[in-house]
Amino acid sequence: MSFTILTAPKEEHELFFYSQGKSEKAGVIGYMRGYFDSDDWLLTSWFDIQKELKTEAMQAELDKIVEYLTKSEEQPLFKSRRSMFNYYLANTKHHISGSIGGEAYGFKIKTAGVTYYVRYFPNKGDYNAYIFVYDNEYLTLFHNSEETEVKKPVVDNPYSDRPAQEIYEELRKLGADKGGWELYYVAKEITNIDIYKVFHEGAGNGWFSQIDGYETLRWLERAAFPSNIREDAPDSPNLECRTHIKDITSREYVEFEKNLYPLALENVITKINKADEKYAEAKEYLANLASENERNGEN
Repeated sequence: MSFTILTAPKEEHELFFYSQGKSEKAGVIGYMRGYFDSDDWLLTSWFDIQKELKTEAMQAELDKIVEYLTKSEEQPLFKSRRSMFNYYLANTKHHISGSIGGEAYGFKIKTAGVTYYVRYFPNKGDYNAYIFVYDNEYLTLFHNSEETEVKKPVVDNPYSDRPAQEIYEELRKLGADKGGWELYYVAKEITNIDIYKVFHEGAGNGWFSQIDGYETLRWLERAAFPSNIREDAPDSPNLECRTHIKDITSREYVEFEKNLYPLALENVITKINKADEKYAEAKEYLANLASENERNGEN
């Protein structure tokens, strides 16, 4: 029995990963995870997410897909680590944008009732394969809702019609979010990337203990947007390099920043309002913005 390998478009790349709430809405049933042992056998485990959607037919079909990807001559992805590596080199079109470290690849297999998003990564010391399984009925509804939904910033700007990034930068000049760590932690939450794992060699050499949140954020962006890295980007932390990103107008990066600054601004404002005299100038700036916004609303 054979299966058709399909390249997933960029807008479906998030389906190769689990996102609490969103994955359930998309109809995720569960996922298989596997790694190659010392004998080069792929050892797998199954994890239920929405057990009520799981059927015996789906389980049997998943077994057949794993067998096909292990034994077929056309798609021997799970045969061995070397076989996966060769498949990986021959199928660069399967690269998943925004994946951790920029190294994960994947494709999908669609059958009558279920779609399987197969993600693979041949390196040692990592899980080498994931298969996220989605119910097609729920998945179709999810795609339709995504297409019709009007995307808005995650957090509205409560102070003025000015861009959240502009307000954040003004507050930073007044001493708020010193070191840029609030910005970095929000970016980490959005991307779900741990740069200490992605750049584990550099972390072991003490890179990230010597730099601030702004420089740490540049390395997180490097992991999040691997296909959008400047050719002259530094190989180690360099405070003189303002960004590692080649095209800050790309759709993925613009969407990332559109969510990043409103969330970071909300957190920064919360800390300013809780402080006593520490951020007096910042509080005055926000008060002026609020007054300006109120006047504009009256006009």
